[in-house]
Amino acid sequence: VELMEKVVSQGGGSRAAVPGYRIGGKTGTANKVSKDGGYEENKYISSFVGVAPIEKPKYTLLLIVQEPKNGYYGGAVAAPYAGQMLGEILSYEGYEKSDRVNDSQKKIDVEV
Repeated sequence: VELMEKVVSQGGGSRAAVPGYRIGGKTGTANKVSKDGGYEENKYISSFVGVAPIEKPKYTLLLIVQEPKNGYYGGAVAAPYAGQMLGEILSYEGYEKSDRVNDSQKKIDVEV
């Protein structure tokens, strides 16, 4: 889980960061497979799998976006929504915010 936390605190999943909570994750980006074989041109599947709280993971969330319209990398498309959902889950479940949060984590506003 340490590597997954680094994906969020220092890597391509940084848009999943939630101030005060330690979250881990992995981004994913794939070309969409064609029914005729090969891959569809300019069609992608973006994803982010997140785990929280990183100290003792209890929640796992997989968010998949089929054929995103504005960008296609999982860290840009799926991670912000996954981070928002994990933050809301942890807050709702009464988890206290951690003092150990990487300085690179910043709040990302996402409309759902």
